[in-house]
Amino acid sequence: MPMSANEPRLRRRPSFLNWVKQGARRVKVATPGVRDRLRRQRGSETSLFTAVTRVVLGAVVILALLVPLVRWYTTGEWRWLPEPTSESPGSIEVLKLAATLVAGLGGIVALTVAYRKQREQEVRRDSVRFDAAAQQLGSDDGAIRLAGVYAATALADESDRLRSAVVQLLCAYLRLNRGDDGPVQQTILEAIASRTAATSDSSSWSTYDLDLHGVVISDRLSWSGCKFDGRVNFEGARFEHEVQFVVSRFRGPLILSNAQFNREWMLFYGTFSDTVLLNGASFAGPVNAIDATFAGGLQASSTEFKRGAIFSKSRFPNGAVFSGAKFSSAWFDNCVFARGADGQQTSAVHNGDAHFRDARFSGEASFDGATFLSKGLFDSAHFEVSPHFESANFADGGSIDGAQFPGEIPVALRSFGRSGKGKKRG
Repeated sequence: MPMSANEPRLRRRPSFLNWVKQGARRVKVATPGVRDRLRRQRGSETSLFTAVTRVVLGAVVILALLVPLVRWYTTGEWRWLPEPTSESPGSIEVLKLAATLVAGLGGIVALTVAYRKQREQEVRRDSVRFDAAAQQLGSDDGAIRLAGVYAATALADESDRLRSAVVQLLCAYLRLNRGDDGPVQQTILEAIASRTAATSDSSSWSTYDLDLHGVVISDRLSWSGCKFDGRVNFEGARFEHEVQFVVSRFRGPLILSNAQFNREWMLFYGTFSDTVLLNGASFAGPVNAIDATFAGGLQASSTEFKRGAIFSKSRFPNGAVFSGAKFSSAWFDNCVFARGADGQQTSAVHNGDAHFRDARFSGEASFDGATFLSKGLFDSAHFEVSPHFESANFADGGSIDGAQFPGEIPVALRSFGRSGKGKKRG
């Protein structure tokens, strides 16, 4: 009997539901895990009886100290209670004070009991809501799965305790359902975008790590204007449509090693405080990183840029490594490479023009073994340390008009003299 088209998906849904119920090594959150964590949280807290006992004992001690002090202040006698024959007004006031303290003690006990009961009810309620959302995400019905996303995000908005668990749950769903559940996937990605926006409130998801390795994003991913303080891991992911990180801020590492981009990747005006890893990634569409800041450094060894890479006016305070990378065309004009392995392009291959006009290299730039099948344009480039061009091959020449070098012009560039001579500083 032939297998129906829905049977593969029916196998995937129970697998996700079993992961939620039983836990999985690949993810640090599951329903039993949340329950166990909540039990540990309640067990680590003082029991209700113990808390009330402490409040009572503390109030008794305060009462035992306060009453004789008040009596001494009002009557000059150091007694806890007045003598039976005393009719001193001060003694009566002391008794009234003691009665008031006892009444206040009862109120404190009542409030403590009510607070602890409410807290435990909230913990149980949130746990039940988490379980229900996970069950919905494991359903065979797309509408129910979509409702599970909304239920989970609503829980994250309301519960500080389970917000991290919800984020991990949704990331796990994206990993286990690789692009074959478009509406649900897009709703999750939009939820992440709205809750990591720079203007988001105290319920923001910006502080959490996003483990999305191996995901397949079937629709456009727009995380523009977002803020990510944690680690964002897209290692081995595949993006079927364009990806936008425009004016976004990544304070934690951004991992895109071995990722595959089938459309354009836009990250202009982005700020990346930690390392950006693109090693082994493949870009079938153009890369647009105009005026971006890679404060933590960029590593793009063996990366393939099939439709061109534009890094114009970008800053690399900790260098950029493109060793073994392949470019159909490249724009690094007006870039600033501050230190370290600045503009490291050892054994890189440029199939089209390579633009380094007005680029500034403060550290040691290396183009050893690089191949320029078209022109290498270094006009007005500024090298503070002698660059390395050993074994570099320029098949169609290039230009170094106005370029500045701290010593002799590298041998590989001297043939560019017909277009204009570079300058030797000092």
